[in-house]
This record gives sequence, C-alpha cells and structure tokens, in this order.
Amino acid sequence: MTTRTHRIAAALLLTTSLCFTAEAQTPKRIACIGDSITYGHGIRDRKMTYPAQLERLMGEGCTVGNFGVSARTLLKKGDHPIWREKKFQQALAFRPDAVLIKLGTNDTKPHNWKHKDELAGDLKEMIGRFAKLPSKPTVYVCLPVPAFPERWGIRDSVIREELIPILRRVATAEGAEVIDLYGPLSGKKQFFPDKVHPNAEGAGLMAKEIHRALTGGADRPAAGGGDRLIELTLTDPKRKRTVPVKIWIPGGVEVLRGLIVQGLYDGLVKRTDYRQLARTLRFGLVGAMMRKSEPLLPGALKQFAAMSGHPEIEHCPWVTMGFSAGGGVAIKLAVTFPGRVIAVVSNGNPGAGFKIDDPAQVAALRKIPVLTVNGSKDPFVDYDKAPERYWHNAHHTRLRARRLPWGLAMQWGRGHDYANTNALAWPFLVEAIRLRLGDRTAEAGPVKLRDVPEAAGLLGDITTWEGHWATVRPFSRAQAERTTNTWLLNEHVARLWRAFVSKSPPVRVTVAADPKSPGRHVVSLEGQVPAGTRKVAFYSGATLLGESEAAPYEVRTAEIARGVHSVFAVCLIEGGGRVVTNPLLRIGGEDPKRDAAEKAAK
Repeated sequence: MTTRTHRIAAALLLTTSLCFTAEAQTPKRIACIGDSITYGHGIRDRKMTYPAQLERLMGEGCTVGNFGVSARTLLKKGDHPIWREKKFQQALAFRPDAVLIKLGTNDTKPHNWKHKDELAGDLKEMIGRFAKLPSKPTVYVCLPVPAFPERWGIRDSVIREELIPILRRVATAEGAEVIDLYGPLSGKKQFFPDKVHPNAEGAGLMAKEIHRALTGGADRPAAGGGDRLIELTLTDPKRKRTVPVKIWIPGGVEVLRGLIVQGLYDGLVKRTDYRQLARTLRFGLVGAMMRKSEPLLPGALKQFAAMSGHPEIEHCPWVTMGFSAGGGVAIKLAVTFPGRVIAVVSNGNPGAGFKIDDPAQVAALRKIPVLTVNGSKDPFVDYDKAPERYWHNAHHTRLRARRLPWGLAMQWGRGHDYANTNALAWPFLVEAIRLRLGDRTAEAGPVKLRDVPEAAGLLGDITTWEGHWATVRPFSRAQAERTTNTWLLNEHVARLWRAFVSKSPPVRVTVAADPKSPGRHVVSLEGQVPAGTRKVAFYSGATLLGESEAAPYEVRTAEIARGVHSVFAVCLIEGGGRVVTNPLLRIGGEDPKRDAAEKAAK
C-alpha cells in the first residue's frame, strides 16, 4: 500500500471516528491518568485542577476522576512509575467510558530518558490495559504541555522533538485518540509560574481543549487540524542569542504543499492577508527573526513537524520573502538551502544576501527565480536622484551577466515601503509554484523541484518602463538584451510586470461583486480614459477577462471568483497607442487587506 493510500485510509478512518463521536453520547465517567500536572501541583483550590474544570465543562451527570500522582512516569523503569501506584489501580476499577493518559513529562529527565527505547512498549501496554476493561472506554493519549524551557531535568526540547512523536505513533498504531495540549499551550509562558506546572488559568485551557475533543464541539479542529499557531524559541549557540520562530497552519489542509517563509518578520503568521494566500495555496506560514541565524530553520521545521501532526513540514519546499534587510535574509535562505527554495521575493533591498563574485553562491541561485521590487524614491536604490547610479547599473546587470533568473520591478513615487508589491509578487510566486512544484507534496520525503530554463522566460526592457507600455520580448528573440534586460518568469508574469511598472497611468481598474449574479464580478475603469480609446481589454495576468468598446468600459466575469488574481486593463487607442493600468490584487475576488486590529498593533 502506498504512503498516499495509507493517508487516505487514515483520513477515512478518522472521519468515521469523528462522525461516530458526534453521534454517540458524550462520556459520563472519565479517568484522568497522569503526573503532578494532572494532580494540580501548585493549584491551591482543588476545584481549579484540569480534571475538576473538565467535569464542570462536561455538565451534570458526568464524573471525572483525578488519578494524577506527582513525579510519576509512564516508563516502568522510571524513577517513580505510575504502574505501582494505588491511583493506577483505582483508575482501572473506576469503570470509565473515557480514559485520558497524560504522562511523559517526567520521563524526559535524563536519568529516566535513558530508558526511552522502552517507552513505546509501555504506552502500548497501558492503552491495552484500559481498552480491555469491561466498560470498553475510548482511550485518549494527551500530548504533554510545554516546559519553558527546562526545570528539574524536564526538557522542552525532548518533549517536542522526541517524546511527542513517540506518543503520536503509538497512539495511532493502537487505535487511541490523540489530544494535542502542547500546541494550544505553546507560547503561553505566563500560565506556567514554575516553568513546568500550569496555574489555574493554564489548567482551564487544558480542560477546554480536552472538552472539545470529547464532545466534538463546534470549535474542535476538523480532520487535518484546525488553524494552528505554534511558536518556538531557538538558541543560536554561535551568536549566543535566542531566535523566535513561528508557524501558522491552515485548518482543513490534510497535507501542506509548501511554506511561505519570512526570516526577519515573525509577525507574518498573524497577517490576515497572508493567511488568505496560504490557505489558497495550501501552504503554511513561517515567520522568524533569524538574520545571520538562517541555518537554524530546518531544525525548527523538524520540530514543528513533530509537534503539529504534519510530518511533511520537515521536507516541505519554501518560497522566501522579505522587506528591506528581510529581503537579504530571503536571498540568504535561498543561497543556503537552494534545493528547498522555489522562488524568492525581495522588496526594498538591492540584492544583498549573497556574494555575487562567489561562484558557489551564484551556482546556488542559478535555478531559483528571484523578483526584486524597489520604490523609485527609496534612498537605498537612488533612482529618482541619479538614474545613472541606479542599482540596476551597479548590480542587476552583473546578476544577469551571470545568467541568474532575476527580475526587477519599480514602484513609481514610492519610498522604502511595501506598497503594492504583492500585486506582482503573489502571482509571481503562484506561477513559480505551479512550474517548479506542481501538485506534488513532501508527504513521502523531499521534493526535487523542476528547473525553469532561462530561455523559457521573457525579457523586460527597463529603458522603456517610464511610460505606459514597457517593452517585453521573448527570450528567443533577444540577443544583446539578454544580459541587460530584466528576466521574467513567463508570459503571465511578464504582462503583470508591464502593468506594474506603468508610470502614473491616468486610469485605474476596479473590481466589485456583481449585484445581479452571485459568484461573478464587475471589472471596470475609474479616472480619465485616454482620448481616442476605441476598446478596453481587461486581464488577469495573461488571461483575457473580457473587452468593452464603450463607456462605462466594464466586463462581468466569474474568472476571478477563486484563486489569486492581479487584474489590470489595457486601453487600445486609435492609431495603435496603448495605456495599461497598474494591477489590482484580489483573492477569490476579495481585497486581501489586513484587519484594523493588526494594523493598529503594528
């Protein structure tokens, strides 16, 4: 049976299980087996331990037994095995219809972890002991809460990298359910006053997560996982500093296709607009603050793979993005891990991040499409002040002379800011993903990305971009221009590039929902339509949406109702003249704006 077949079978089994849970009665007798976290160490009010709070959430008629004993281990060879305790025997005699096993935290202590090879067998036996009870309980294995980061020999690194994968594997093999308490409690250090034991508020979060799992509540993550945000703090021993890394995983995606990575902006994972993009692409979002610590990224992804239930994350390919110094980090990631990077977008950065005279670094970038976007008033690129000293003449020509697949675009009148970059950047990434990755995933291991031959691209003439119709040539028809013109991935990107660099067009395109036809949109013009316009053609990249030969110049289309689109219009003028508007970005026909709360926070 193939890996994919296994995955599909598992998904079907999970769906069946979820449906059964929703239809069956909720459990009435719940046994909580655990250590001091289950017992409620440090919580003075015994009514605030997680089993006590769970009992209240479950409602009248449900009894929850707290069989937690401090310092106890799952390992039989641990220093204090739960197996020898009277509480364990009481749990077996409790006649439970649901059993929660939350053990393993104390097992990570070095003197216990030396017996880690026996952990899987001990867990298998415990699941079997409870599953064979006359009351036929459903057995749940709870993934431990985090440690922040270590105390009493309890190590968070061992919990997330070694313990959790073992618990997941055994639970799945033995038919037990898994309840993730690690992810929901990650990043919530404020609820762990001694770094290991949750306080009453933390216990309340545990109870809520378990309640969702037991009752199939509306806010329970769906098969494949609900939206997840997991945070890590790594240590860079070379630079003697901590490095925050975060991942956001869209709900309902069984297998992630790849990751959008910004190495110098950990706030990416909370951006509403990027979450829309990631959900559309079936990608995860990774945000970090790892300038000069880029080699740590694969290790972080390996940890996320173990913690999230998405093992493919360890080998997923990436698109890297960044603004200003973050653009340099995006390029550095591509140089460091060329086999993982599909494409790069660098905004407000003149191509820093690698050494152009280093043959090894140039070779690493030779197969990776790159797009650099700058503002004409950006002091770092000096276009408006001195075009002859513009970065293109100093650096970009050298990139193209080395035959690197590097594209360059200008935002007229903009400074050192992002502005409308994504109207070109996002479709560029979508096309790069389509060409280099396709429908493949890293479910079975690393993916070998496809090459995009330089000759398959087009060339944009930047000497013509200070107008309304920049020249674009097929690569095959250009000779001398091949090392001076900017390289464009394909016709879709080339047409958008021409619209993007159009300088101060007198008209702009608008998109609105069609009030007469749900699922369709009205695309129209605003502003001063050029004199002599005989027809207006509306496009999404290289796709013609429709044409209009009379005012108010608009078309109706269902083409942009799904996916990522940058819409623009071309005014065809009597005598052969043409004016192209700047592109307007839409996802599923909607404006992917950040919400007000995020803007205020930033």
